[in-house]
Amino acid sequence: MKSFITLGLSILLLFTLCACGGGGTPIIADPSEKEDSTSPVAGSSEKEGGILIGMTTMVECSFFDAFEQGVRSAMRDGDRLIYVEGKLDADFQQGVIEDFIAQGVDIVLYNPSDTAASLPSLQMMKAAGIPIINFDSPAADMSYVDTYCATDNYGAGALAALFMIDEHPEGGTVAVIEFSAAEATTMRANGFVDTVEATPGWEVVTRLDGGNTTSTALPVAEDIIAAHPNLTAIFGTNDETGLGAYSAISAAGLNIHIYSVNGGPEAKQAMLSDGEAGIWRATSAQSPILMGVKTMELAYKFLAGEKVEDEYLIEPFIICPANIDQYGHNDWQ
Repeated sequence: MKSFITLGLSILLLFTLCACGGGGTPIIADPSEKEDSTSPVAGSSEKEGGILIGMTTMVECSFFDAFEQGVRSAMRDGDRLIYVEGKLDADFQQGVIEDFIAQGVDIVLYNPSDTAASLPSLQMMKAAGIPIINFDSPAADMSYVDTYCATDNYGAGALAALFMIDEHPEGGTVAVIEFSAAEATTMRANGFVDTVEATPGWEVVTRLDGGNTTSTALPVAEDIIAAHPNLTAIFGTNDETGLGAYSAISAAGLNIHIYSVNGGPEAKQAMLSDGEAGIWRATSAQSPILMGVKTMELAYKFLAGEKVEDEYLIEPFIICPANIDQYGHNDWQ
């Protein structure tokens, strides 16, 4: 369990950014319909029939590519999707929302680039009478949204903590790397920390913001292990921060275990490469494809005038070296 194999730099380069009904006949829409995300202005301003759906995510990454796949698989024939990534820039994403309003979208599937800065976008959509289906990470004021669909993020953090505690019954010390701009990852960190702090023999020695990418998390992880070389584990609130920790720990030749949230290809590849003796012990997984399907179903349900609950949470599950063969190694579930 204490030995590990370091992934080569080529693998590190592969895994960059990313931190998941209604009637009619579901179809898989043409992926070529995805709009150009290089400009806030995307798509035609003239409806072509059916429902016009605006969708924006905090950033472009494989998680949201999989979410889009789920959304498109649940769309009905004749409906159109305008999808623009938010570039981790609240001002840019506000421009995207303004463009959606100008194009007369019927509904917006909304994942804020920055939770704290999302209120102006929410206010604009409500003033325009456009329903808001918030997904993955909560918006600044949930009273503006019509429903929220996400993985149980607090539960995902708690689940990772319980797995870690079970693997180390003697107790230990752990550091947390989070991405504070996204409320979803803060919830994961809270679930993890609350569970650890309620367990005798465990201590959270530090909790730092590592951004939402491997490159930003790497120096944070390096600082953590320099200050705490005898750590038992590092928890990353997404697999990108987990990969930053993986690279730092591997380069230092330490036996610090990694636990994370997401269940993305990067975590699964590290586990597959290292086997059951590897340092990446588990990721509390979510399914962005299922989240996309459910979010689109909720959109149709709301537009049909049916009652929707305030939130719909999807249960996370553990992917670890022992069960890695049950899941695809190179893609999202």
